[in-house]
Amino acid sequence: MMQQITIRPAVPGDEEALAHVHVAAWQTAYRGILPNAFLENLSVATRVERWRERLAHPGEGEFSFVAQATGKDGHASIIGFASGGPEREGFVGADRTRYDGEVYAIYLLAEWRRRGVGHRLVTPSAQALIDGGFQSVVIWVLKDNANARRFYEALGGLLAGEKPITIGQTALTEVAYGWPDTREILASAQRHEGGKTR
Repeated sequence: MMQQITIRPAVPGDEEALAHVHVAAWQTAYRGILPNAFLENLSVATRVERWRERLAHPGEGEFSFVAQATGKDGHASIIGFASGGPEREGFVGADRTRYDGEVYAIYLLAEWRRRGVGHRLVTPSAQALIDGGFQSVVIWVLKDNANARRFYEALGGLLAGEKPITIGQTALTEVAYGWPDTREILASAQRHEGGKTR
């Protein structure tokens, strides 16, 4: 894929592309974890509206970044995104850290995984948390999502807890990866940037 990758803040007007990536990423990342019928019925239109609202009215301290691929013909398309902001549940990890920052999501189209794009999305996300005054960061991931868990472990995330979650009609478990010092995940992402690991 001879394309240039740019990471930039998401802006109003990106909602359609973000919604398509969001659905496509779920349909590949969660295949075998969630029922096929549930994945096939995911609504792009619903996510367009959610993204439109999020981009028009972000909460205090919240951010969203997109990864954009531009081909030789100049055509640019969004291939992934990351979002985050204040920790949402008052989570205290097993290490007794009261995590104050959170990365809510990192998703990529399947063909762009393991190409270093994920680390390039983590870097500005971690920097945004630092700039926002967040001292620590937590990321929740489905326990059965082995690929995502390896990615966060490679970034130095430590298991900090778990909780039950229901998606559709499926009962699952999420595990938390924590970085007690947000600077740790920033430094790790910067070290990995350019590597073909996600």
